[in-house]
Amino acid sequence: MPHVDALRLDMSYGRLRGSTIIPPPIGLRDYGPTLQVSIGLHSILAAKLQDQGKQLPDPVTGDAMIDTGATVTCIDTEVARVLSLPQSGKVESCGIGGKASGFTVACTVDIKGLKVGITRAHCHDLAQYSKGLVALIGRDVLSNMILHYNGPSGTISLFLPTPKPPKKKGQGGRKHPPF
Repeated sequence: MPHVDALRLDMSYGRLRGSTIIPPPIGLRDYGPTLQVSIGLHSILAAKLQDQGKQLPDPVTGDAMIDTGATVTCIDTEVARVLSLPQSGKVESCGIGGKASGFTVACTVDIKGLKVGITRAHCHDLAQYSKGLVALIGRDVLSNMILHYNGPSGTISLFLPTPKPPKKKGQGGRKHPPF
C-alpha cells in the first residue's frame, strides 16, 4: 500500500436539478467525476507580461472532468482565448466524437485542494461535447495519482502519494544469494 499524506481530495456527487436533490450515486453516474480547477497563465508568460507593465488576466475557474480515456489534460478553447494563451503546436485527438484538431498551450491548471503542477495542456472545443466543463484531467496527471471511484456511495477520492524517504546507508533489506 503506497504511503499517502494529506494531499487527498474526497468528493460526493449529490446534485441539485431544479428543486430536486439528486442522490450522490445518481449524481456521479449522470455527471461524472468532476472537480474544481483554476486555469491561468504559465509563470514564464505571466513574468513577461508583468515586465511589460501589462495587467494579468484573472484565472478561469470551473469544473473539470476526470477522463481516464484522455492521454493528456485538455482545456476548452474558449478558456485559452479568454486568457490569450499563445499556441505552441497543433494536435489531433481521437475520442467518442471522432477526430478533433486542436493546439497546445503553456498554462497552469490547478486542482482545488491538491498540489498538482500542470503546466501544459491541449486545447479543444469541449463545449460542443459537454456543457460547463473548462477542462479534462487526463492520464498525464492521473498516472501520478491514486483514484478511487466508489459508484455505490457516489464519491471519488484522489490521492497524491508522497515519495518514501530514501533509505539510509545500511538500512536496506537483506541481500539474497542469486540461487
